[in-house]
Amino acid sequence: MISFQITEFVQADSRYERKFHITDLSHDEVEVFVVNHPAMFSEIYYSRAINNIYFDSCGKESYFDAVSGLTKREKVRIRWYGDLRGEIKSPVLEIKLKSEFCVYKLSFPLDSFKIDHSLTMDTITRVIGRSQMPDLLKEELKAAEFSLLNRYQRKYFLSADKKFRITLDKDLENFEITSFSNNFIHSHLDDWSTIL
Repeated sequence: MISFQITEFVQADSRYERKFHITDLSHDEVEVFVVNHPAMFSEIYYSRAINNIYFDSCGKESYFDAVSGLTKREKVRIRWYGDLRGEIKSPVLEIKLKSEFCVYKLSFPLDSFKIDHSLTMDTITRVIGRSQMPDLLKEELKAAEFSLLNRYQRKYFLSADKKFRITLDKDLENFEITSFSNNFIHSHLDDWSTIL
């Protein structure tokens, strides 16, 4: 979806990332496994709710790239912490580019906006237009559409040698979202799965 060259604008940090969707153990069982691991993981930060609005092209390129298992793909999202609805404080637009297991992430702070029935893609386009991101990126994002609103609770763990980080996500909730009108009453809650 995004065609500009990442190195033209920012020196991006990279990391290796693996994700596992766990359904045959409870969340508590997974957490016990993590804290008892020989690498001596301990909890850092604090548990918090993470909210995301994901974007895609009208042809759903990002979705089909993920489904087909392409090793090089991208996600474009707005992320914020805390309450799902109301005045959104300190949202950040993130572009996450993945190549095999190597992940690059660019982040651009945005002005506050509201998540309520008045939210449209036009609202987000105006917010992006006021941000400090490259003009070429702003132009490319004008062609984007909402694809998903989701929310989950995350815990963070760090190994004793500080070389490995684990996150555990639970209470995964997805909401239907469209570019023109939203009431956020249609959702799906997965309160069994854990994303490690």
